[in-house]
Amino acid sequence: MAQKITTTTELRDYFSKVMIRTDHHALGVSQVALAVIGGIIWRATEINVLERDGETKNVLWMKTLNSIFYFTYDHTKDEIVVKQDNHKGSELRRFTNTTSLADVHLFFFTM
Repeated sequence: MAQKITTTTELRDYFSKVMIRTDHHALGVSQVALAVIGGIIWRATEINVLERDGETKNVLWMKTLNSIFYFTYDHTKDEIVVKQDNHKGSELRRFTNTTSLADVHLFFFTM
């Protein structure tokens, strides 16, 4: 089920939970996640997150003026994955702590 993020409080609460989870279970993306979060806030015209059994999960999709981008966490490879349109869409990018800030910026700048 989708939960639309409509207030800054909801946004902060969701991303706070994401950052807590990265510090415990996703150390390979714990640093880059902050830059990706900034890019999402910068470019999104709408943000939705997956909610299951009353809890939000590490699945987010954002709309921009032209597209939908779907963000998930790959537990096997410890990477943030971005796909076009939906969870089965074309894979556009993967982010890890080895991704440079310049690469994160370029990805979001060219959306």
